[in-house]
Amino acid sequence: MALVFLALALGAAFLLEKRLYRRRAFRNLSYRCYFSVSEAFEGDEIELVEELENRKLLPLPWLRSDFTTSRFLEFAQTRSVITGKDRYVVSFFLLKSYQKVVRRWKVRCLQRGIFTIDKVSLVATDLLGGCVLSRNVAADASVTVLPDPTLFEETEYHLRHLTGDVNVRQRLISDPFTVAGSREYTPSDPLRLMDWPATARTGQLMIRECAFTTNPSLTVLLNVQSRPYEREIAVDEDAVEDAVRVCSGLLSDTLRENLPVAFGCNAALPGGEEGAALPPDFGHAHIRRILGVLSALPLKRREDFLPWLAQALAGSDSSDIIVVTAYLPPEAAELASSRPGLRFLVTGREHPAPGPEAVWLYPFFQERREGGKTA
Repeated sequence: MALVFLALALGAAFLLEKRLYRRRAFRNLSYRCYFSVSEAFEGDEIELVEELENRKLLPLPWLRSDFTTSRFLEFAQTRSVITGKDRYVVSFFLLKSYQKVVRRWKVRCLQRGIFTIDKVSLVATDLLGGCVLSRNVAADASVTVLPDPTLFEETEYHLRHLTGDVNVRQRLISDPFTVAGSREYTPSDPLRLMDWPATARTGQLMIRECAFTTNPSLTVLLNVQSRPYEREIAVDEDAVEDAVRVCSGLLSDTLRENLPVAFGCNAALPGGEEGAALPPDFGHAHIRRILGVLSALPLKRREDFLPWLAQALAGSDSSDIIVVTAYLPPEAAELASSRPGLRFLVTGREHPAPGPEAVWLYPFFQERREGGKTA
């Protein structure tokens, strides 16, 4: 009889404990998930922080948090599962009464993008493991991974030759410090520009003719079309990603040279055309804005390369224009002869037509990939 009463008592205690956990397991339990920084570059190591606090007497002997993020965020020392472009991460906790636990994950950013953790699934059990309880918690953790500019710096292609004034065809006021030559004097010319050495040589009044100059400016144009004939989505993703890194390196160079830069691309950005074309400006805030556009850049074009390039060149008055592209058709290369200061940086497999206006960067990036140094 005593064994019967003991079994009944144990059964009642088990049912009571199970009911208690069903009602109060997630009560006064807080969960927070966030990244240690809001922005990082490719290759940087950051932290993902999980904070759990059990503000009640009832302990939680087994608690699991499940969340999904991008596979381009590599979690160290974890048995995560990669499916497609997603990474599934599982974390286990033991929470005592009135205890707070903070766990920091080491995360390496493998590729540019805006990565988020929207929600986390919490799974708990009672003391005996007789019931399984779950609840979804909003996380709202986000990090923007900017494209790596250091890879482009190693290609030894820099913008230092863009410093100093450059000649232009026409401006409202000429540059008195830049003399283009001499010509005959007319009554409307100021005497302060009189060229006395030339007057002595020719025997007639001569005047210095000043050139029109302007400060150098740069326009960076990015083409996300990787082949002449393809659908909206880029086929050669590696070449386009390398082109994005090249743009990031060019922008870093403009910061060092204090050079105003404009940016344009033919991608179908979420922000529409306003985000695809940014007017010329300089400074860290402007460059960060362009880098933010590059981070969110989908490999999906809005316009074909050649029509978009012709329109972009017609609307640009920069002294130098650099087009970063995965491929270079002959029709685009011919534009360099009619537009001074136009150059192409090509990251695709096909070698462009030889000429000073095109630089082939594919061998450098291919060597980096084969060496396992790029994502």
